Amino acid sequence: MNFIDINDINDLYNKFDDIKKSNIPTVIKNGIDIFPELKKWNTDYILEKYGDNLCSITYDNDAAVNFYFLNKCITYKKYFDEFKNTLSITRNDSIDEPNTFINDITFPNPFFKKDNIIRYYTYCGPPESGVLPHYHSHALNLMIYGMKEWIFYDNQKLTDYYEIRYFRNIKYKEWYKNEYENLKKNNKIIEYIQNTNDIIYIPKNYSHCIYNKKNTLGIVIEFN
Repeated sequence: MNFIDINDINDLYNKFDDIKKSNIPTVIKNGIDIFPELKKWNTDYILEKYGDNLCSITYDNDAAVNFYFLNKCITYKKYFDEFKNTLSITRNDSIDEPNTFINDITFPNPFFKKDNIIRYYTYCGPPESGVLPHYHSHALNLMIYGMKEWIFYDNQKLTDYYEIRYFRNIKYKEWYKNEYENLKKNNKIIEYIQNTNDIIYIPKNYSHCIYNKKNTLGIVIEFN
């Protein structure tokens, strides 16, 4: 795991290309400071600015990645009123729609240009919710608050197997109980606890899973 700070943001502009080439998960401590609008995020802010936007929920508090979080079924107002103890991860494929969360992302920034964004996910996760192993394009997980446990490993074929075996309605804890020891025995794994204001860079096609240890709120940006 790489660790960097943002004491010199100009230096970070120069470093990030090297970070991507290294293909190693990286923590940017207090990286949310680069995105001042995100520091406003809390329940009241989201309700006021985005309360009528639609979001997705996973009723069992765990996400099988094949579902892709496309079922935008309720507003954020209803989510925080009735379902706030349920995991919400909402996929957005358009960055040009009006009044969307992406408007709170600062440009320019050291990591990506707006034109480089493939999609983004907003998430609200209660304690003991999680996302099973998966991989995707280069991504940043920008966590505004909370505590998130990560497991990283570089084995796409194993993740493809997990996605078939644990397709739907599987709790993270069940996957962990069944698979963690073998995963650790047969693969080089990286474990890390993400804390409030941390940004985590996930390399392209690098497998990972997460488990929320506290209430969490944030956004994931996938980019080229």
